[in-house]
Order: sequence, then C-alpha cells, then structure tokens
Amino acid sequence: MDWIQGTILGTVAVVLVLALGWLVGVHARKRGGGDRVVGLLKIAIAPLVRVYWGARFRGLERVPDPIPEPGLVLVCNHTSGLDPVLVNWGCNLRIRWMMSRAMMTPLLGPLWHRLGVLPIEFSERDRASVTEAIRILRAGGVVGIFPEGRIARPPEVVQPFQPGLGLLVARTGASVLLMHSQGPRPGRSTFGSLLRPCRARVTVVELIDYRDRGLKARAITEDLRQRLHRATGWPLEDISPEASLARD
Repeated sequence: MDWIQGTILGTVAVVLVLALGWLVGVHARKRGGGDRVVGLLKIAIAPLVRVYWGARFRGLERVPDPIPEPGLVLVCNHTSGLDPVLVNWGCNLRIRWMMSRAMMTPLLGPLWHRLGVLPIEFSERDRASVTEAIRILRAGGVVGIFPEGRIARPPEVVQPFQPGLGLLVARTGASVLLMHSQGPRPGRSTFGSLLRPCRARVTVVELIDYRDRGLKARAITEDLRQRLHRATGWPLEDISPEASLARD
C-alpha cells in the first residue's frame, strides 16, 4: 500500500508543479505583452522595482488594452537609464524602444536584440530606424520614445522634443500614451542609476488620438511637450545646439 500512496502523492506533486508552471507561463506572457521571456524577466526583477528602486505607479488604468489601431507611441521624459526598465515593468505591453546607439553597450547585445530595441543615431542614418518604427506602428505594435533625446540634467525640466516624434504620429495615425518619470537618481554613467536605490514614481498622464485634430508633425511634437509641462509643472528648458553638444 505504501507504494500506491507514494505513487499517488508523486502524481499529485507532478500535476501541481505542471499547473504552477502553466500559471506562471500564462502570467509571464501577459506581463510581457505576449513575450513570455520578457514577462519572466519582469517577474524576476519585481523585488528590485518595488523595494530597491521604491517604484510606485499611477494611472496604469489608462494603459489601453487592447492596443488601439493602428498602433501606440509611448512617450516619456528621460531622468536616467532606469526609465525604460520602470515603464516596461509597469505596462503589460511589448514595447520597442528607440534608443541612442551610443548608449547600447555591446556587452548587452543579446538583451537589446531580445527587447527589439531600435538604434537611433540622431543623423541622416536615422531613416532606417524611423522606417522600422513606422512599420511596427502600422502593424499595431508599440514604439517607446524618450523625445528629449538625452537625460535631463538637472532633473525635472522639460527639454525640447526631437521633431521625429510628431513625424511618427502624423505618418501612422498612432495614438500616444504620455507618461512621466521622476525620482531615479542619475548616476555618473547612463546605467549608473540602476545600481542606486531611490524612490521612483511613474505616472501615466493620458492617451491622445491626434487623427481628427488637424495638426502637422511639428505641432504634434510641441503639443506633447506642452502637455508634459502642464502635467508635471516642470519648467520648459530651451537648449541651443551648441549648449547641447557641450553638455553631452
């Protein structure tokens, strides 16, 4: 009889493990916006997000589900290298970030590939990444942009937005999810903030559809900058090209 009981208990244990694995897989797929691996990464770093970085999220109910047609542009200010980690963690979306090629450490190449990062060089060679971003949006995907193009120093100012933001929205008709991040402590390097504890706050401001507003690309870019300014109360900072190059 002992072997029968052992067999039953073993079978039950196997079933429970398989059921738990299935539930984790389903949850991971949802958290990763359909990508189970990304979802598992989000689950794994939850203690870092909630405890070490002290992240709190507001307005997540405004994140659309499902994604509105023909796609979604996620726009956020840039306080540190921690921003995309927190935004990704808070949203159950598969976000394809547009990221400066200079910030893409070769050592993390497999991660950039896994996340589908679109490298940007802020030059004429941007065309390939912009074309790919347009394709992703027209296919119903999500593209994430830090339109200031650089980390704000000092923090809590709204810098000029890159004009390509409005171009993406105007060309595709995609909706815009406007967010803002504050609290991460900038490190000496771009990713130094990941090593420092903080009290991060990520807020979803609003979901905007520009299709019936009759605005051209430049006007869309400036409208989004003004919306971020009103939502945060942070001052607008105008940076000349010469000052920008000197600071970077």
